[in-house]
Amino acid sequence: MGKETEKRPERREVTIAGMVERAAGEKTVIRGRAIVFGEPTVLYEGEGYEVREVVDKDAITKDLLDRSDIKMTLYHDPTRILARSNKGQGTLSYKVSAEGVDFEFEPADNADGRTLVTLVERGDLSGCSFRAYQDYEEYERSRTVTREGDRRVITYTIRTVTQVLDFTVTGNPQYEQTSVEAFARGAVEADMETLRRETEAARAAEARRGVLESLGFGKAEE
Repeated sequence: MGKETEKRPERREVTIAGMVERAAGEKTVIRGRAIVFGEPTVLYEGEGYEVREVVDKDAITKDLLDRSDIKMTLYHDPTRILARSNKGQGTLSYKVSAEGVDFEFEPADNADGRTLVTLVERGDLSGCSFRAYQDYEEYERSRTVTREGDRRVITYTIRTVTQVLDFTVTGNPQYEQTSVEAFARGAVEADMETLRRETEAARAAEARRGVLESLGFGKAEE
């Protein structure tokens, strides 16, 4: 039998251009982009390497969203629901384009809704995150390795999402040390160890060359 893969939601964050619109006598509308397609996000980086992730444009479709129960929350807190779309119906609307997934909703006239509007208007909240289930083994198989100058770049691509659980508004549009980072760390652990060994070996070789040159032996061959 093949390895069983634990089904778990993963969290990802992207920068959005949060926008508040309000007309005289009308309710406030919050708009933004929850998911960006085709633009790599850096998960980890260090001396000589970088690990990235990108969401494929076919990973999340309108049909998938219409089959999901998506809560729009504040800070991924399930008790702070701002809007909701349950199988395509509700107070949260969305649109899928070649660039990503955009959303729109009217926040409730309660404490969380008023807090959201105030913080977005002031620019304190400028990002959005989403949680979803995806195919972990396919994620591992998507790994590619390229070079950009003297930097080794490892890229993972999200190609299959089976369910979207929530969108959320956040003040930090970068990846945090939560489920997404733990998930990515498991997928790239071997790569990270290899990169560390390569870096240590290169430093040791350079140190040997320096010692031999100082003794008058010229450049040493590795």
